[in-house]
Amino acid sequence: MALDLHPSRLGTTNEDGSRAFVYPSDVRGKWKNRRKLAHLLMLAIFLIAPWLRYGGEQMLLIDVVHRRFIFFGHIFWSHDVPVLFLLVLLGFVTILFVTTIWGRVWCGWACPQTVFIDAIFRRIERWVEGNHLIRRRRDEQPWSFKRFWRKTLKWGAYFGVSMVIAHSFIAYFAGAKSMLEMMARPPDQNFGYFLVVFSITAWIAFDFGWFREQFCIIICPYGRLQSVIMNDATKVIKYDSGRGEPRRGDEPKGEKTGDCINCFRCVSVCPTGIDIRRGLQMECISCTACMDACDEVMSKVGKPEGLIRYDSLKGEEKANLWRPEAVAYALAFVGLLSAFAFVLYTREPLDYEFLRGRGEPFTLVKEGADDFVLNHFQVQVSSQTREDVNIEFKVSAELETSGVKLTTPFHPLSLKTGEIKRTGLFIRFPKSMVKNGVAKLTVTTEAQGGQLKTINQHEIRLVGPFM
Repeated sequence: MALDLHPSRLGTTNEDGSRAFVYPSDVRGKWKNRRKLAHLLMLAIFLIAPWLRYGGEQMLLIDVVHRRFIFFGHIFWSHDVPVLFLLVLLGFVTILFVTTIWGRVWCGWACPQTVFIDAIFRRIERWVEGNHLIRRRRDEQPWSFKRFWRKTLKWGAYFGVSMVIAHSFIAYFAGAKSMLEMMARPPDQNFGYFLVVFSITAWIAFDFGWFREQFCIIICPYGRLQSVIMNDATKVIKYDSGRGEPRRGDEPKGEKTGDCINCFRCVSVCPTGIDIRRGLQMECISCTACMDACDEVMSKVGKPEGLIRYDSLKGEEKANLWRPEAVAYALAFVGLLSAFAFVLYTREPLDYEFLRGRGEPFTLVKEGADDFVLNHFQVQVSSQTREDVNIEFKVSAELETSGVKLTTPFHPLSLKTGEIKRTGLFIRFPKSMVKNGVAKLTVTTEAQGGQLKTINQHEIRLVGPFM
């Protein structure tokens, strides 16, 4: 069934509210070629990245089971939530900045929904079932053996591709090597992962093979957010109504027509079934197909290209980067990126936190003729390294000679990679060190494991009786 472009409803719905399937026509042009390169780049990154290693680890890994995130050799653990939050904010601000300047360029050029459908699934569909006209005609006919085997072949290819995509996706979470090992074993040995991969495969085949533009129109919130993020200065794909109107067939008697010949070529190539000539619409994913289609027609009829082009609603073809909201997003991006870089640069492999123990702030202890004060601390150590380490708590030889003594339940304290451990620390020191109820000393922590060796000094505030 052809699309019924009624102005009061979506282009992909019929009068009775049922879905009108979209059969977008093929298109050629400079924008199509550029998007092909962008999609190939996205696919290459997605498929190759899990197999790249950096610093002895997978370059990008979201290890949910072990609660760690590896990003170009840097390991973030579950206790690194503030750092990961910075990274999420950075991505969010980037989307805001890009959208306020260039509109929904993400949707048309880099969104997985668009990349996989355009670069893979529509190609399979064309190879197996023919062009859009043939596909529409066959789908309107009764079922036959030829139609059945073509659908079977197409959906078999869909599930094969979906399985590859699902395994590549899981490699980001389970690890590429671990995934290969699990694939070599029977499913019942890794039944949980088997169910996850099967479910993702089924969803990908359903979404990219059948649901398609409905995901963008119904589920994805990005299209609805564009009215908040975008404004009259944002670059969008726009039909030049001043040049195109009145269209051929709509002109009043005795008046010249505009450049639009009303061929509906821009509608036939649209993957979401809209008519771009109605203006900016939520369903538009800025895929540029209508631009290439219109430019092709304009060339054939001897008219200038650009009747449909990248433009702003107020007619500025060049992006204005100095708008207040764009500058604000840019400053926020630079600030977050600087904060993230600073955190990475100053990040220590081990994080120590000294907390005063519960109960009495101090205890007086007498050993022979000497009076001592005892303070109790709880020390929390967070490992942010890939090495297992042993940690020792020490004071200087001079302090030991004066009577300072450290006591811990574990000596040394063993800490596994990514582990958080809390231990007690008792500090005994001479009463003579106390002045106005306070004493200070420096505790040294020495950590060693594998190739890692760190020495940190911590100034501790002790309490005692007022002298």
